[in-house]
Order: sequence, then C-alpha cells, then structure tokens
Amino acid sequence: MAESASLRRPKSVPPTAPPARAIGDQLLDEVWVRSRSSLPISVLVFLIAWPIARETVSTSRGALAAYVAFIGIALARWTTALWAIPRLDRLAVATKRWVAVAGAFANGCAFGAMNAYVCFHTDPIGLGLWLAIIVGLTGGAAVSLGARPEVFAAYTVPTISALVVASLVSSRSGMTSLAVCFSLWIVYSLAQVMQYRRSRVEFLTMNLALDENVRELNGKNALLQEKNVALEEMTQRANRIFSALAETLPGRTLASRYKLESRIGSGGFSIVFRALHVEIQRYVAVKIFRPQPGNDSAAALERFRFEGAASSRTRHPNLVEVLDAGISDDGIPFIAMELLDGHSLDVELKEGVRLPICRVNALIGQACHGLAAAHAAGVIHRDVKPENIFLHHEGDREIVKVLDFGIAKVIDTVHGGTPDMTGSGALLGTPHYMAPERFLGQPCGESADAYSIGIILYRALSGELPYKGTVGEIMIQAVARRPPDLRSLAPEVPRALAEVIMASLDDDPTVRPTVTRIADALEAEAHRAETAA
Repeated sequence: MAESASLRRPKSVPPTAPPARAIGDQLLDEVWVRSRSSLPISVLVFLIAWPIARETVSTSRGALAAYVAFIGIALARWTTALWAIPRLDRLAVATKRWVAVAGAFANGCAFGAMNAYVCFHTDPIGLGLWLAIIVGLTGGAAVSLGARPEVFAAYTVPTISALVVASLVSSRSGMTSLAVCFSLWIVYSLAQVMQYRRSRVEFLTMNLALDENVRELNGKNALLQEKNVALEEMTQRANRIFSALAETLPGRTLASRYKLESRIGSGGFSIVFRALHVEIQRYVAVKIFRPQPGNDSAAALERFRFEGAASSRTRHPNLVEVLDAGISDDGIPFIAMELLDGHSLDVELKEGVRLPICRVNALIGQACHGLAAAHAAGVIHRDVKPENIFLHHEGDREIVKVLDFGIAKVIDTVHGGTPDMTGSGALLGTPHYMAPERFLGQPCGESADAYSIGIILYRALSGELPYKGTVGEIMIQAVARRPPDLRSLAPEVPRALAEVIMASLDDDPTVRPTVTRIADALEAEAHRAETAA
C-alpha cells in the first residue's frame, strides 16, 4: 500500500500532512503494542541470565538493587502498556511521549548500572556471555521502540555511559575496546531507528490521507445510492406515465397522417406502433421517442432524430427504409419506417445453439451488404447486434434488414466533421458486440461494424460468445485478450472462413477485413458448398 500510494497522491488529499497528533498517537500506540510483547521477553532473558549475574549480585547490594529494579520497572512498564495507557485516551500526545521516555530511561538506568557491576565482578567468560545478552536486549529495544528514536535513546544512553565509565576505571584488559564497539553498535542502531521512523511517518501520513479519502468516497457512495433510489423512482413514474400515454395512442392520428393501430414493439428508448398512412393507404411502422430519466436530455432526443437522418442517407434492400421523421403537432417525436414482418436474429441465436453454415452465410451476408451500403454513404452503425438484424418475410422470400441507426456516426465528407451524438463520455451500445476502440474512447470507423459482425458470426457458428462476464470483465477481455480460435469450438467451419472471422476480431482496427470482404468470404463458402453438393 505504501509503495503504490507513494507513486501518486490522491487528488482529494490536501498537500499538507495530517495532524501531528494523529501520527504521534499512532506511533505511541505502536510503541505500547510492541512493549506488551518485548518487555516480558526482556524480563525472561534477565531471569535466565541469573547464573551469570548471581556472583555479582551476591557481592554487591548495588548490583542486587539494579537487577531487581530492572525487572520491576520492566514489569511496571508492561502493566502500563497493557492496562493503563489504552484507557487514557484523553492524554495529550506530549504526555504519552514523556511517560514512554521516563519508563525507558528508568529501565535503561537500571540496565546500565547492572552492566557496570557485571563488568567489575564477572569472569571473562561470564562477561562475554553478558555482553551478548546486552546486544540482544538492545537489539530488541531497537525493534520494539523503533517508532520513537527518543525512547530508544533514553533506553540505551545510560547503558553506554555505564560501560564507558566501567572501561575507564576498570583495569581489565579489552574493556575499552568492548565499550567502543558497543557504543558504535548503539549509534548504528539509533541511525536505523531514525530512518525507520522517517519511513514510518511517511507511511502513516499516506495511510491517514487514504483513510480520509475512503471516508469521503463512502459519503459520495451513500449520496450516489440516494440519487439512484430517486432516479429509480423517477423512472418508475415516467414508465407509468408513458405506459398510460401508450394506451391512449392507438386510434389517434399522428402528424395528421399516421393513424396508430397496435403496439408491435418497445425498447428502452422508443415504442413502435403499427400505423396506417391515411393519405396513401400504406401500413408503416411508427417509432415514438420514449422519454424517461437518463433518456430525457436534449442529446437523447437529438440521437433519436439523428437515427432518421442517418437512415435516410442510404437506400438498400438490406437496410430498413425510413419514410418520414419529425415532431407531431402535440410534441411527440416520431420516425416512420417500412413495416416489417418476421423476427430478429436474436430469436434464433439462443445460448448454446449453432446455426447451420449455409443459413449463417445467407443471413449475415445480406447484413454485410446493407452495412457496406451504409459505409459507402458515410454512415457507421456502431450498434450492430442480433437484435438489430431483422429477418423480414416478404412472400416466400426472407430479406435481412439492418435496423436502429440511433447511435450511428455520420462522416461528413463535405465539411470534414464527425458528429458524435453519443453524448460526452457516454458508453452507448451493447458491450458484447462493441469494438475495443470504443471501450478505449478512441475514434472508430467502418472496422467497428466489421468487429460486431465478426462477434455475431463467432456466436452463430460456435454457439458461444467469445467474451463473457460483467461489462467491466468484457471490456478488459476485449482490449487485452484474444478469443479462442473459432475452429477449436467449431471444427466444421472452413479454415478460410474462420481466418476471416478471427481477423475481424483483432484489436487492431487496421487488421480487420471490411464488411464487403466478410460478405465475399461468406459467398465463397456458400458457392463452395453448392459446388460440393
């Protein structure tokens, strides 16, 4: 956490550090928590070292007093750390610090006095063992009191002083060298403690800042949840209002020429009626804009109107024909289209169902021809999916119609613009069929429709979608992974066709074949199958 946090400060964190009291409290808490375990260990080590100290204690009352004082003060500090300090939350940081320093200093004085007596009265072997114990205990102090250099200094300075004095007044050889070496050891340990404290303070500072961010985010999440509840209530009210309006629309004449009869479909953005054009006596489909929270902005209405404008730029047997568009006298936006009879491709693409290659070739090939005509007119669909590929029955013929250019993109070759009616930062479309560049917010062209066609072909021939999971998981997979090879799931698919389909799923738009190239591959396979038959 500390490493990642040091790379980038959260935007909501102020440049100033958190209050010193908060950091000081945390450091002192760590001292006391560590003391709970380290002080009893120190007492235990001192008791185990009794055979070494016994001769010294038996010959000097001062040594006995220092020995008992060290154990007694250590136990008192342990009791304070375990029971008293956690209950004194109202103490100031300075007070807690001085309590810690006083306890460590008292313990250090007793420890130093005992060390001096041992240096005078112990044989060389015992002295070597005792110095090993001193190094171990001071090393433990460096760990347990490492968050507070002043506490560590209070613990070790009396010991250093006692050893230096002992080396000066003692006639034993090597004492001065031992005192110098031990003093250097303590200085090195203190430097390590100070370095540890700096890094620990930085870590605690960032942690406190992150905690503040978490609290802020929790508050924002709670507010967002309240807004979501309110939005859901508004959506329910809007749905009830629109449902009531939809019930009253049949029998009414829209824009003085479309007599609405029955509802034949609905979606999140619109509702579709079967209607009679009273002037030319032709049945048409009239799509009416459906306002609701999240879809009642000017941009959403503009997208609806843009669908009619984009569709009217192209005329092709495999594109739904838009006959009229506008806003009625009573303010209802509408699009009048040719009336279709049949069902959409998603009805046949049930989960796990594989369509015969010959049927896939016939259906998707027509859809590719319709999209190619749209591309030639400068229109990119951007929401190609099975629900928008309609299988229209006209007598004995089955004609594929590509529907819903509501989030299409028109390339204006005259003015050089690329109007994008999806709204700022909005992710419109169906994630399973969206090209990776759309997830990344990059410009998308005709190859985005080729990618969607590739996903539909992959699903129709293998019975599975190449990427599954939540929207976020699908986005990550589409950007960072390659789907399993189609022939590993459907070995019967000819290699040449499978290669074209897999190329259409490449995350690099420049590698993908055009929809015309995909149509050619499908027709070549259909011709090969007819010849073989």
